Amino acid sequence: MVAIGPYAAAIAVFPHIMGTAIEIYSGSGSPLTSIPWNTKVGNIAGLGWTGRCELVVVLRHGKYRVYTDYDGEFEEFDIGSEVIDVRFWNNGLVVRTIDGFRSFTYGDDAASEFPTVEGSIVGWAIIPPVYHTPLKIVISTQDGVLLMDRRIQDTKKNEQGPYSLISASPNGDFVALYGDHSVLIVTSDFTTTLNVFKCESGVPLQLEWCGNDAVVLSYEDELLLIGPSDESITFYLDSPAILRPEVDGLLYLDNSNLQFVSRVSNYTVETFRIGSTSASAILLDAIEQIDQRSPKANENLEIIADDLADAVDHCIRAASEEFDPYWQKKLLRAATFGKTTLDMYNSDEFVETCNNLRILNIIRQPEIGIFLTYNQFIELGLDRLIDLLLLRKLHYLCLKIADFMNLPKDNVYINWACAKIRKSDLDNDELLQELLKRLQDKTVPFAPIAQAAYVEGRADLATKLLSLEKNVSLAVPMLLEMDQDSYALNKAEESMDTDSILYILVTLLNKVSVPDLLKMLNGKKNASGLFITQVASRDLQLLNDYFYKEDSIFGLAMVNLQKLAQESDLDKQKQLLNKASQTLQRSKYMKTESKWLKDEAKNLDIIAPIESDLKIKTSSHLELLEVLLKADFKRAVKLQKDLKISDKQFYYKLLKTYIQLPEKRRELYDFATQKQSPIGYEPFYTESLKVGDKRHASLYLGHCTNMPYKTKIKCYLSCDDHKGAIEEAFKRKDVDMIKLIKDLADNTVHIHLADDYIERLTGRR
Repeated sequence: MVAIGPYAAAIAVFPHIMGTAIEIYSGSGSPLTSIPWNTKVGNIAGLGWTGRCELVVVLRHGKYRVYTDYDGEFEEFDIGSEVIDVRFWNNGLVVRTIDGFRSFTYGDDAASEFPTVEGSIVGWAIIPPVYHTPLKIVISTQDGVLLMDRRIQDTKKNEQGPYSLISASPNGDFVALYGDHSVLIVTSDFTTTLNVFKCESGVPLQLEWCGNDAVVLSYEDELLLIGPSDESITFYLDSPAILRPEVDGLLYLDNSNLQFVSRVSNYTVETFRIGSTSASAILLDAIEQIDQRSPKANENLEIIADDLADAVDHCIRAASEEFDPYWQKKLLRAATFGKTTLDMYNSDEFVETCNNLRILNIIRQPEIGIFLTYNQFIELGLDRLIDLLLLRKLHYLCLKIADFMNLPKDNVYINWACAKIRKSDLDNDELLQELLKRLQDKTVPFAPIAQAAYVEGRADLATKLLSLEKNVSLAVPMLLEMDQDSYALNKAEESMDTDSILYILVTLLNKVSVPDLLKMLNGKKNASGLFITQVASRDLQLLNDYFYKEDSIFGLAMVNLQKLAQESDLDKQKQLLNKASQTLQRSKYMKTESKWLKDEAKNLDIIAPIESDLKIKTSSHLELLEVLLKADFKRAVKLQKDLKISDKQFYYKLLKTYIQLPEKRRELYDFATQKQSPIGYEPFYTESLKVGDKRHASLYLGHCTNMPYKTKIKCYLSCDDHKGAIEEAFKRKDVDMIKLIKDLADNTVHIHLADDYIERLTGRR
């Protein structure tokens, strides 16, 4: 049993007969690790790989394991039924069980069930989900081909079937099926047949796609590559081969070699074809001429002057496809020679290609054995490449790549530290010193390293590492998991990280007893404040327990008042007010507040009957007063006296209430002027003007005896009361002001009045 990993980064081998270990090799055949296997664990139904190059082992009895590293660490998940066969894709697997087909996403027990298939299954394959298209299964039976996802089962009739071998292209657009000595190539929805290729050889061992362009059949001693047309190429081998499709080609492994077959790009074909007259071929030939010190090199540039930029681009892209450093350098030299004569050429692609090839040449060395193509490298990305290398513990190489490409190195240091902890025999203090030698001057989070130490049973080391963690939000969950509750709270308190403090408080509330939690809050102002406002505010008993422990007189009184807001029974309300009053009485600084609460308890006997009569519930004396002012003025006056509401409060509430009611404004004026207003008359003027009643506002100006003269004139004018303004100016014998107001007036009566006053003051009009 052999499984080639993505990009041939790893190859897993398990002997069918008497296998005692799963051997894992690099693409160059170097042993990477050996995972011992006891048959008591279960018989292996299939080996596969995740897109992250993690080994997946599927067991016959209905389990699957994902090995997260090459040290044998794994997570096991339940399939739920005996496994007959399995197919893998980058993010999951589909199993054929005795109960039907099920799909799983790696790391998840939840299965997606597929419709039941009637009849004998001859062959099947999966079409992995691409972008937003769902996972599909292609199943060949004696009756036809079934195409189904989780909800739909669609039968496709075909005369050539049944098909024993089926494969979907990497992009999910096409499906190839082998049956009755022919290969059928169709679109993935089976609506269009693209090719039917007759095979003269016997039944193939395997059918896979080579990129998205061609199909490969493997036999005992040959590979048959079928192109888009009826053309085919045969590769002869010394032994049967295992195939693995890739996005840009196909890997095949026989007894002695790992090879890669792919489509050659047009750039490379044009550059290397014998007798090619393409610009890139001529540019490459110019390098040969330079090496021979021939003047023809410059002649070559003159020949391709109009296409020189394209020639440079093609040489760069052809270099990216080469595995041989000799040809890489030669093509890049040609590109360099060409671009030096171009005035405006963007060299970004050239620089990027040089950097990428430098990395690729390193990892393609037999010691590493990861034979990535350039396209695969671009698809994979540097971060995922480093993850692949970290699986092999190649930390030094990862650091060099990160330095070279200016990438963050935190994950490399974390992986190194975790590996060091798992393998080290040093005691905790010595191991901590070893780790700090490398990590002390780095901005590395210590929480993941502490997690590894804790899993390895080094709780003391984990605690010390977490003490170095600067990001409290990373350290807190780990400390709580390790039952270092007080230390976690202290660390969060020191950092004043409110989110972490809240997280701890909520966790501890469900983890420890209330007395223990309250004890931990001693001396912690930030935590105590958040506990009061965010955690205990919805639990009055908890809040009461806290204030009781703190002997907070004010806090205990406030709890009783909060209970009051939730209480509807009159007697209980009085009890709560009296209790709060008695609590405040204990403080010599709160005697006034205590008396006020005691009076409030007595006032409930006054308020309750009124609210009952009016069938309302109010939250304050002034709110009740407002309602009564609208309903019964005399009763409102009595309420003011009974509750000892000050005259100023009463007048303000009356003003605010009546000014909104046009029918009450005359009554408001009469009440305000029947005796001296304790709030003066300017508020009456202002509020009247706010509601747009200028006439009513003007009435109050005559009572504003303390208002400055010029201010009063402006107020009269704001109310369009020119008569009032003229009379006020006449009282002050201000002829100039009267003239000014006269100019503003448009009423003849007001103008005549102004003239009359001017004559009386000056003796002339």
